Parts: sequence; structure tokens; C-alpha cells
Amino acid sequence: MAKWAVLTKTVCGGFENVWHDGVGDKMTFNSKAEADAELTEFLADVADAVDRGDMRESYDRDDYAVVCMEE
Repeated sequence: MAKWAVLTKTVCGGFENVWHDGVGDKMTFNSKAEADAELTEFLADVADAVDRGDMRESYDRDDYAVVCMEE
């Protein structure tokens, strides 16, 4: 079964999977919809942090990509 990942645009390495779970393993998702939902929730949390003044600026969705990972 294919897995999906949220990739983050990095300065030197292009897009990479830098999302990790609570124990340090790279996160993957069972469907594109699940990965998209996780990214949407993350970006909403960031926007909330900006609104509260905890962060200066929000993140751009274009700096992320949801991709199918080959197994």
C-alpha cells in the first residue's frame, strides 16, 4: 500500500520529509486526504500563533508538497 508524506521545501535540499512523530520516526500517511488534512491543520495552527503574536509571520503553503512515497 502506498504511503503519502508532507514534504517541506528546504534551502539546500529541495523538498524533504522533515516531519517526525513523537519518537523521531518520519511521518507518513495512508492517503493523500490524510496528509492534506495534516498540512492544513498545521498551517492553521501557525496562523493562530501569528494571530496571538507568538510568531511574526505565517508559513506559505507553496513551501510544502504532499507526495506519494513508493514502497
